[in-house]
Amino acid sequence: MQITNYTLKVKHGNTGIVGNSAGLNAVMKDAVTGIVANLTGRSYSFIIKDGATTLLSKTIGYGITVTPLNGAILVSLTREEILTLPANRILLYELEEIIGATETTILHGRVVVEKGINSNV
Repeated sequence: MQITNYTLKVKHGNTGIVGNSAGLNAVMKDAVTGIVANLTGRSYSFIIKDGATTLLSKTIGYGITVTPLNGAILVSLTREEILTLPANRILLYELEEIIGATETTILHGRVVVEKGINSNV
């Protein structure tokens, strides 16, 4: 499995990520065949950190939804959660796959937080 580095962009006052209000979508495929992976029995965790400080943590049923036969993972980000993230800081995230005692990072990168100017921020 290939680890992908991807920058997430979020904006205060919005839900999800810039470009997808549902959140971060990932579809797992076999690296060689391209066939969608069956995620049955797998678990996932998502974390955003500012240095050593954990700002946000999600697991299946608590912000992560998995559709096993479609190989789909959705990490939802609420408006309230995004408002807790500081703008103009270097934040990092990881999405990990957990199978038994094995944890594998499948997505990671920076989180860019844009300050909103609407009245709801």
